[in-house]
Amino acid sequence: MRNLPAPSPETTWVGLIDSLRDNWGSSRDVVHRPMLTLILLARAQHGHSNEVRFNDIDECFRNAIREFAPSRDPSGLEYPFWYLRKNGFWEVEGAEKLPRVKSKDRPTRPGLVKHNPAGHVPEHLWKELTSTSGLIEGLACRIMDEFWPDRPRAALAASLGLTVRERPAAVSQP
Repeated sequence: MRNLPAPSPETTWVGLIDSLRDNWGSSRDVVHRPMLTLILLARAQHGHSNEVRFNDIDECFRNAIREFAPSRDPSGLEYPFWYLRKNGFWEVEGAEKLPRVKSKDRPTRPGLVKHNPAGHVPEHLWKELTSTSGLIEGLACRIMDEFWPDRPRAALAASLGLTVRERPAAVSQP
């Protein structure tokens, strides 16, 4: 398994969040990593730990994806829980011990459920999130505007327990 690069000290949260769209291209509307990121932001906003176990957020994630993903048959938490590591602000503990999908570098869903690994945002990044006024809300709004531009922020935010301001109403010109 290859080691993922750690974010450099110059890396900003805005840059990390902007990388959620990387490598997907404009034709694919994938919202799984952004949804998991919003769940993590909600945890930070409520003062929860930076560490969360797979099984503790699986149901919340699946419900939110069913309601807010464009696909009629969306996949589950196993993909973003694993692949969010590529974005530089998520680590999965004990990743090397998880059973893999045959000929793939990703764990199986049953393996994730059984082993219930912990994932976490590195402590220095979590501290920045929780100590910088307005950062969580700003990042959440940025994600929602990018991935759910036509949906009201309030509905998505409420489903995840986030507190964010609604988009300003468009001003029409006479």
